[in-house]
Amino acid sequence: MGNYKEWFMSQWTLRGGLITQVQAARILGKTPTRIRQMINEKKINQYCFDDEAPLVSLTEILNLYEVEYQLHAEIEHEKNRAAYEEYQEKQEAEHQEYLDSLSSEELEQIKAKEIYQKRIKKKYKVLQHKKDAIEEEMVKLNNELEQ
Repeated sequence: MGNYKEWFMSQWTLRGGLITQVQAARILGKTPTRIRQMINEKKINQYCFDDEAPLVSLTEILNLYEVEYQLHAEIEHEKNRAAYEEYQEKQEAEHQEYLDSLSSEELEQIKAKEIYQKRIKKKYKVLQHKKDAIEEEMVKLNNELEQ
């Protein structure tokens, strides 16, 4: 037993912890059979003392978990991006279909409304800027009064 303890402690330190294949399977959300396959495929290293059950590196398993988690997140992000682009294209097609169904008079009214809204937004920004400048000036004057 002394030899096993020494081996285990040295391997624990070198490998960043040792766990059973069952524990590795639970961490990675896989079956113990899949963990054994990954060992055979050289995706996971195993560490054995004589005829004892093989152990795996906790650090190695956690690194695999992180890689798989990041890959899963990237896949989900790509799916969401693709779905959003598809949604945008559908919305644009529906909007174009709506515009195509309008008479020229209705289309001119919509364009005129859009131009008017742009002017309003621009005027709002200008007024907001003036308001901010006035408020700054008021703060300066108030500070001068308090001195």
